[in-house]
Amino acid sequence: MFERFSHGRFIPYAVNLFVLKRYKNARINQPFTGQFRNDGNQQNQINTKKVKTAAVNFYPISTYEMETLITTIMKNLLLLFGLLVLLMACQTSDPEQEKSAVETTLNDFYTAMEDFNYDGVRALCTTDFSLYETGFNHQDMDGFIESVKSMEGAAFNVVIDIKSTEVSGNMAFSVVNFNADIAMDDAKMSIEAYESYVFKKVNNKWLLHYCHSTHLPDKSDNHLASLHLIKVPEGGSIEVMQNAMDKFNQAIAEMGFWDCLYTLMQVVPGSNDEYNYFIKGNWKNQETYDAVHNNEGWKTISENFPEEASSIMQNQIYLKVEDL
Repeated sequence: MFERFSHGRFIPYAVNLFVLKRYKNARINQPFTGQFRNDGNQQNQINTKKVKTAAVNFYPISTYEMETLITTIMKNLLLLFGLLVLLMACQTSDPEQEKSAVETTLNDFYTAMEDFNYDGVRALCTTDFSLYETGFNHQDMDGFIESVKSMEGAAFNVVIDIKSTEVSGNMAFSVVNFNADIAMDDAKMSIEAYESYVFKKVNNKWLLHYCHSTHLPDKSDNHLASLHLIKVPEGGSIEVMQNAMDKFNQAIAEMGFWDCLYTLMQVVPGSNDEYNYFIKGNWKNQETYDAVHNNEGWKTISENFPEEASSIMQNQIYLKVEDL
């Protein structure tokens, strides 16, 4: 798309605006009149059959001006290209840095847990955080924190071994081998688990979104259990005994022994004429058993045991066994 002038040179129609501004008579966005105007009053007719309209009446420019125009355009293009490369570099994240940021969030989460810093725990999690671990399903942060509060006063030694971390966009996934030694008064327990974590990047910060924890067998668990064989008389109610066991279990959980509890079960009807129910207490080991039964909370419930329930327990058979 070039137009030849009488002096034999070509100039492009697409002329940079700064060149046009050098010529006061250049008229932009005006219909082509079919005439080429010189600085004087003479008019030179041109062929209007091929060119119907034009945006500008062009004037011939010198070779020097054309070279200056091309040089300026090239400089502008190089500058634009450089800015584009810089912008892309700023927006591209380093995978190793993202991975490190995710794992920092996980480590900070457990540090806050050990310190019972609940505001710190919340700040490291999404608002829709949830957690599932063996025996527990916490649908929100409030429920999770309430369970952690039951462990206040215990001494923790937590070791997390991050096996892998994968980052994809604004989501990340980590697999962890979790180990914790917990001591409360004279009782001790250990937790080993395989855990998986899902993270979300919110406002350029990695937050914990979901955790799944599968507990492995406790090495200190000797499967110590207590058994109470009882007889509920005909026409009697087992509810009073169930209510009493629920109070014991709540007190045990508040001590921090969330995996120890009483379970009330019915003997298979017709299999025994003397006893129709039994209560199983799970204590893991002798140290835990002693810690629970010496706790003031447990003693208070025992001392205020309902009379109807006490009468049922009078003719019980009591056993304490290991490896049950």
